[in-house]
Amino acid sequence: MSFQTVTDDSGSRTGTTMPSDGPPVKSMDTSQGTGAQLLRDLLTLTKPRIVFLILLTATVGYVMGGGHLAGMLLWHNLIGVGLLCAGSAALNQVMEHDRDALMVRTRKRPVAAQRISPTTASVFGATLTIVGAAWLVATVNWLTAAIGVLTAITYLAVYTPLKLKTTWSIFFGAVAGSLPPVMGWTAAQGSIGWGAIALFAIMMVWQVPHSFAIAILYRDDYSHADFAVAELAKRDEHVLARQIQLYTLLMIVLAAAPWALNLNGMVYLVGAILLGLGFLFVGVPLRRGEATAYARRVFHASLVYLPVLFIWMAVTRSSG
Repeated sequence: MSFQTVTDDSGSRTGTTMPSDGPPVKSMDTSQGTGAQLLRDLLTLTKPRIVFLILLTATVGYVMGGGHLAGMLLWHNLIGVGLLCAGSAALNQVMEHDRDALMVRTRKRPVAAQRISPTTASVFGATLTIVGAAWLVATVNWLTAAIGVLTAITYLAVYTPLKLKTTWSIFFGAVAGSLPPVMGWTAAQGSIGWGAIALFAIMMVWQVPHSFAIAILYRDDYSHADFAVAELAKRDEHVLARQIQLYTLLMIVLAAAPWALNLNGMVYLVGAILLGLGFLFVGVPLRRGEATAYARRVFHASLVYLPVLFIWMAVTRSSG
C-alpha cells in the first residue's frame, strides 16, 4: 500500500530524472483502445508488484499468528487484503494523477497518461476497496477488516496529502505499509498480540532507509512535482547515510523480537542477524559525490532484505 513506495512501479529505469522541458503526454481515449489494453491498465492501477509484497507480509503475519496454511481462512484473508490494497492504490493514482504526469517514473500510469479517466479509476478503486473490506468482515473478522480500513484511510487521507507538505509523510506512509502483517496476525488470532506489534515495528523501521533511498534516486522527479520528500535529497549525503545506518541498526535489533517472544528459535535469530549485517554493510557510505550510486545500492538491498527476512521468519516459526 504505501510501501512508497516499496518498489518503482512505473517500469522506468531507476535513477532516471524528468527533464524540465519534456514533451507533453499524448492523450489516449480508452474508447479507442482494445479490451486487452483496458485490462492491462486496470491491472496497472492496482500496483500488482506492491500488492504482491503486501500479500507476502500478510501471509507471514498469518503464519506467525499460528494460522494453518491448509485452511481457507488464509485465502479469504489474502483476497480481502489484496482487493482493499489494490483499490487504495488505484484511488491514490487518481488523487495524484496531475503530479504523476510530471514525473518520468509515473507519467505513463493510466490516469496520468489519460488512458483511463479519473472517474473510471475512482469507481474501480472504490469498488475494490469496499468489496475488500466487506470480504474481510464476512469471511475473516471485524478486527482485521477495521485494520484494513484504517490502512486505506491512513494511506489516502493522511499520507497522500501530506506528501505535498512535509517529509514526515514518509512515516505516515510507513504506518500504512506496516499494517498488512498485522492483518495476517489478527486473521489467525482474532486479536492483536506482541507478535503483531513486533512485525509492525520491523516494517516501520525498514521503510525509512528504503524511502530515503528512493528520495535520493528520484530527487529531480520529486522536486519537479513539488513533493516535500525532495527536501531529503538536499541534505548532506553523509548525514543521510548515517541516518540510514542508524535505522538499519534499529531494524537489526527489532528483527530479534520474534526470538525474544519465543515465536522463533536460535536458527532464526542467527539468520536474521546475518541478513541485517549484510544490509548494514550495503549501507556503508561511498565517497562524497556518489549519492546516487549509494542510494541505488540501499534501494535494491532493501527489496531483498524484507522478503527474505519475512520468509525466513515464517520457515523457522517455532511450534511452541
